[in-house]
Amino acid sequence: MNWMALERNARDGVLHDALECDAWMRLALARGIGPRTVRIAAETAGSAVAALSQPDAWWLQFPHACRLRDLGAMLRAAREVDLGAERAAAQRHDAQVLSFPQIPDALQDLHDPPSAIWVRGTLPPPEFPSVAIVGSRSATAYGRIQAARFAAELAELGVVIVSGGARGIDAEAHRAALRVGGRTVAVLGGGLDHVYPSEHAPLFEAIVESGGAVITEFACGVSPRPEYFPRRNRIVSGLSLVVLVVEAAERSGALLTARLAVEEQGREVACLPGPVDSTRSAGCHRAIREGWAHLAHEPQDVAELILSQRSLAIANLPLRDRRADGPAPTVTARSSVPDAERGSDTRGHASASSESCTVGASQGSLNSAERALLDALRGAARCGDELADLLDLPWQKVAPTLTALAAKGLARHDGKHWVCLAPP
Repeated sequence: MNWMALERNARDGVLHDALECDAWMRLALARGIGPRTVRIAAETAGSAVAALSQPDAWWLQFPHACRLRDLGAMLRAAREVDLGAERAAAQRHDAQVLSFPQIPDALQDLHDPPSAIWVRGTLPPPEFPSVAIVGSRSATAYGRIQAARFAAELAELGVVIVSGGARGIDAEAHRAALRVGGRTVAVLGGGLDHVYPSEHAPLFEAIVESGGAVITEFACGVSPRPEYFPRRNRIVSGLSLVVLVVEAAERSGALLTARLAVEEQGREVACLPGPVDSTRSAGCHRAIREGWAHLAHEPQDVAELILSQRSLAIANLPLRDRRADGPAPTVTARSSVPDAERGSDTRGHASASSESCTVGASQGSLNSAERALLDALRGAARCGDELADLLDLPWQKVAPTLTALAAKGLARHDGKHWVCLAPP
């Protein structure tokens, strides 16, 4: 392939989207060149195609790349990789490859985004808020019960449950979301043909069959390795507005994920307290004590964090680029949705439009709490505290109801106040 010609086309403005996606996929397959270096290189050159067309010496300006002994060989291998064979390998596992321009916006905004992801199943539409639930692999009975409780109640509100598919807390969160018919996404630390842990193969199948997704930034043929799990964890938190930690020791991967989510990704973090003498909860207690994590006592506490200023800025709820007359998605507690509206009609292919993955909302489907809150907003825009005072309810009760109204497209936050979007 003539990379210099492609680079000239990029400068002339005739670069095709398909070529750019291919270039990002090649960079994803360049062993040894990390995602942060790839992003900086693409931004410096102006495109992924332009970056790949540069001579080896050009790449030496980047701190990580200049330390690679075999940089030239890595770049040559990336330019020559058989993308057709890679995509065929993915298809054998019922997966597709999404290059950087196609991955969710939440991942594109990371400073070290994946250059490509391998996806089995259906990624949730961007308007569906997501919460990461992470914790100990050797979870106690208390931790498993609480992970399942939080995951199930949040999933019933329409929140997508994201986790790493590991033993312990991760698996409990995924299974609880499935039990209530919710959406869940598992992020793996290896290729889709290397299921880890192997006993979770049925769980991953159930996630895909239920309308969720199993994803990874590692190509087929890549075995899970310890150094890959921190990279997996940044995707778990990057896909989520809030990270909930259930049981984490002082030095644990879950706590590192939470710290990264706060410091590098700007996410909200909550920790579930455990028994005061439990070493498995010592990390959660420390995070709460140091003040960089919120205390999560009830699932409503997590719902409140979804509606925080920071989360709203990331999510841009209720839906980016929605036409004023377009259909609104339904994300609501299952108690307010008739059985006939659940099930397969909310599922679709990863590339399908969000409208095909949702059910149209109507004011007739609102429960009493949602109706009261919408009525309170009809007269004037109000902040959250005003709404709580007006309805004589604690904020913890108001927050999840606002979550449902925002996801239905009937209300939104304008930066200071909540505004009614429902027709009179």
